[in-house]
Amino acid sequence: MIEMKKLLSAVFIGILSLMLFGCKNFSLDALMGEPKEEGIDSVAMAYLSKEILAGAAAGSEPLQIVNRKAKDIDTLLQRFYEGGACKWFDIETEKRNPLAEDVLIEMEEAPLHGLETKDYQLERLKELNGYLKTVFAAEKVDTLPVDSLKTFDLLLSGQFFSFLSDVMHGKISPKRWEVFERENDLALSLNQAMELNNIEAVVKNSMPPDPGYAAMMKKYAEYKAIKENGGWPKLEKGSYAKGKSGAHVKGLAKRLSLEGDLDSSLEGQDKVDDKMIEAIKSFQKRNKLAVSGRIDEKTKSRLSESIDEDIRLVLLNMNRFRWMPEERGERYVHVNIPDQYLRYYEGEEVKEEMNVVVGNPKSPTPVMFKDMKYIVFSPVWHVPPSIARDEIIKYAKINPRVILVSDVEVYKNGRKLDPLAVDWKGVTDWSSYRFKQKPTANQNALGRVKFIFPNNHSCYMHDTYNKGDFKSNTRTESAGCIRVEDPVGLSYALLADKGWSEGGVKSAMNKGKEQHVNLSSPVPVYLTYFTAFVDETGKLQRRKDIYRFDKKQSKQFEKAGVLL
Repeated sequence: MIEMKKLLSAVFIGILSLMLFGCKNFSLDALMGEPKEEGIDSVAMAYLSKEILAGAAAGSEPLQIVNRKAKDIDTLLQRFYEGGACKWFDIETEKRNPLAEDVLIEMEEAPLHGLETKDYQLERLKELNGYLKTVFAAEKVDTLPVDSLKTFDLLLSGQFFSFLSDVMHGKISPKRWEVFERENDLALSLNQAMELNNIEAVVKNSMPPDPGYAAMMKKYAEYKAIKENGGWPKLEKGSYAKGKSGAHVKGLAKRLSLEGDLDSSLEGQDKVDDKMIEAIKSFQKRNKLAVSGRIDEKTKSRLSESIDEDIRLVLLNMNRFRWMPEERGERYVHVNIPDQYLRYYEGEEVKEEMNVVVGNPKSPTPVMFKDMKYIVFSPVWHVPPSIARDEIIKYAKINPRVILVSDVEVYKNGRKLDPLAVDWKGVTDWSSYRFKQKPTANQNALGRVKFIFPNNHSCYMHDTYNKGDFKSNTRTESAGCIRVEDPVGLSYALLADKGWSEGGVKSAMNKGKEQHVNLSSPVPVYLTYFTAFVDETGKLQRRKDIYRFDKKQSKQFEKAGVLL
């Protein structure tokens, strides 16, 4: 008899457990047949908490969250729920957390960042939210919608982390770029934002702090609005010479006005006058075209591109600000490679700026962020093996005197050789040969000074005796290093805090003896690749994609399921 009672008791407990934990919506009081005085029973709440914690431990995959940083999101989910479950449902008050609505609002604005709401299951979240709002709108909630609450809590948290991660890091990682990976404890940031009832703060904290990002966001919104209104006015056939008029000129005036090159009050202008010509020049300058004020073939080609191309470029380059550091430093050097231009900053002020020559497409200047540590005056040039092979040896086989007149010294296994005593045509193994060019002002390929920021690419900045290269509109002639137009000005700016004068810099540059000078502290050097950026007047500047990185990264986006 005792055994029978034990058996019946076990069966009863098993049935009760099945009814309790196998139900999506349940109330323990209803199952026990006893009326509940107030609210939802504690067993149901405990079960919900247990399920959410288990879901957080399981990570992003069961929630179908797709993100290139999925492992980070797994960790964020676990850390976010360490302090307790039910982030979007208050166990004590048995009410939904109103901040969930704020999260949905922020995710609705994903397109402002060049992101898509579908990537974060926003429609599903809104449906779940609507259902739960209906459930908890009732005067009394006896049956807890466990599955819906669990799914909504975990999915909202996980997808919000996915959205924040994309805002911070972007959908792709650049190949072969040595750039910055921003860090932010998103779990801690979200918990703090919830305590302050300010979800917007965690989104702003995830955005790139560089003003260029916000400017590109604004430009993206402008261009999207222009597209919705029909896009750029079509460039019609006809003459755009000074004095010409007609409907075709009116279309051009509207286009130039939309981009800010022509005053908006002249949008309806139908005659080419001096103001129109100046607007055409502004357009050409922004697009790095020959500035003539005439609608030549290259200008016509650029004006004929669709608004979609501008939007694509804005999105590509907006994403690149996500790879910039939180702070650039008290002073730093910035070279935008496609712009072929250098700016030296102290705080927010540009102290020196100049044209530069960057690497050609076959020997591109690397995109990287490094610290400049010292300057070398009157430098000896240790000729790289590739240049020695392609330049020095090739000509030495024809006439070895070329080596002498170029002030190049030849070494084999560390021993200096007479270049005229070497049978250059008979040498087949060049691995033991080294070449050095003496610091002669009008011969040395490095000119009279070089600026060193140690890296794995043997890339540095330097002077050059060939000053004519800086006058060209396209300056992509180097083998990867960066030639600077004003080496005196840059040297002085970097060494002024050590008491150097311009006269002292010039003297060191002309001594003919190599001299190393350490900077007072490392100066960050940012070699970036922006083919589109917003200038200080709010206009979009465009540059040629000299290394085809735009095309390559567009393909990366396509593989990530993002069509630009």
